[in-house]
Amino acid sequence: MFHGHHSNRVVGYAAHHPRTASVCPVTTVLAVDLGGSGLKAALVTADGRIGALRRVPIALEAKPNGVCEADPATWWHALVSAVDGLQSDGADLDGVSAIAICGFTRTQVFLDQDQNLVRPAIAFPDSRTCSAFEERLARPQGIDPALLPHLTPFHPLSRLVWLMHNEPDVWRKTGTVVEPKDYLNLKLTGMACSDPVSQHWLTGVYANDPDGSCMAARFGIDRDVRPGIRQPVDAVGSIRPGLEGALSRLAGRPVFCGSNDAWTGAVAIGALGHRRGYNISGTSEVFGLVADRAAEAEGLISMQWADGLWQLGGPSQGGASVLSWAIDRFQPGADAGTLLESLVSTPRRPPVFLPYLNGERTPFWDRDLRAAFVGLHADHDTGDMIRAAAESVCFLNRLVLDRAETALGLSATEIRFAGGAAGNRAWAQLKADILNRPVLVSAVPEAGLIGGLLVALSGLAGDAALGDRADRLSAERARYEPDTGRRAALEDRYYLFLEAHAALPAVSAGMAAHVRAGIPEES
Repeated sequence: MFHGHHSNRVVGYAAHHPRTASVCPVTTVLAVDLGGSGLKAALVTADGRIGALRRVPIALEAKPNGVCEADPATWWHALVSAVDGLQSDGADLDGVSAIAICGFTRTQVFLDQDQNLVRPAIAFPDSRTCSAFEERLARPQGIDPALLPHLTPFHPLSRLVWLMHNEPDVWRKTGTVVEPKDYLNLKLTGMACSDPVSQHWLTGVYANDPDGSCMAARFGIDRDVRPGIRQPVDAVGSIRPGLEGALSRLAGRPVFCGSNDAWTGAVAIGALGHRRGYNISGTSEVFGLVADRAAEAEGLISMQWADGLWQLGGPSQGGASVLSWAIDRFQPGADAGTLLESLVSTPRRPPVFLPYLNGERTPFWDRDLRAAFVGLHADHDTGDMIRAAAESVCFLNRLVLDRAETALGLSATEIRFAGGAAGNRAWAQLKADILNRPVLVSAVPEAGLIGGLLVALSGLAGDAALGDRADRLSAERARYEPDTGRRAALEDRYYLFLEAHAALPAVSAGMAAHVRAGIPEES
């Protein structure tokens, strides 16, 4: 249940956790941020100070034909290793009052009736297809028009249909499908559940129509594999005794449900407010606009994030990874911040780059889009290529913002920017110039970890003050105003980007088909 009211003030969730959860004054929270390339765990105090912190690298396994999977056991081993590392660093684990985990999303973890893994997780970049799913989409009668644009190879429903048709034995064993952070909560507590933000799309396909049927059934899904749903600030349970390593010292501490990394990061930087844009930037990016009403826009995800507040936006395939790719190819070893500062401070007319190195999610949801430089000239140098790559991510942000503002009939007052790439001052200024909105970089050092702290604090206190706490912790920010001297040229380049994109899908589809024809299907 959502709690809050319609205003510019940040709102939050009220806790409905079991009363076994302690409500004693908080000293320290163990906050965990599970990302696609690594897990971070830290002890964070109630005033937002991050003490001991450990990072453990992990990786998704990419294969031909768009397959991308992960072994959830590696996430658990990473958590065990991180907490062991905190202990070896001298962290006071005995002072931990609670644990809260956020994690990457749109990744399906398949469990049997006994809550054991039945296969590797299908990760968010996975774009494999299923003929039965595509055939059903070719006959859209009876499909909810609001869901139809989102029913792509990246949608959880497509993964369930794929599993049912391609691994029927595994499907028969599958009892519950959870998200990555839910799996870690399960390992800690023995309880499998999720939250309404992380499970938004599966909830939609299981919703009954007036005739009593649902989208999942019309695609042949014969049972409900959703876990129980709790709010992010609800307690899942307590840490079980006898866990591996240093985790054994945390037995009995409450574990809060949490949510995905985008929602958690947005909470941490105070973005849950009417007309506030958010940009969580890392390997990939999540960008959107929060407002006091729901709206639909082509290619964007509309989702309720709190009582009286909805977000309109979504995740991309690339973010800082696009800039890293360009630097590695054209000026390997260069520091991204220093290099970009130099490149954007010098008048340049670089080519236009279309950044679809791995297809694209928001707002195109097209696994076959391919990257391209358009307008190359003999005078262009490696710096031009790198600047074009940096601009391209901002242009995609602008397209999402334009669609969201048009659908909602309002303008964003500001964009709150966080994540690993937010420390790049030149990129923050470039975003402000291209978006033509103030960009506020939060002083919060680790948005996922601080968001986890806020979830735990509200859960322990049993109140709805999540937003108030966020405003206090994220009060100090660096502010970047649009540079009027650069606006006109960048505005022209944005429209060139849109024109270049319009010419790309047909060529991309042909290129993708050509490549797939030369790669044998996996058995």
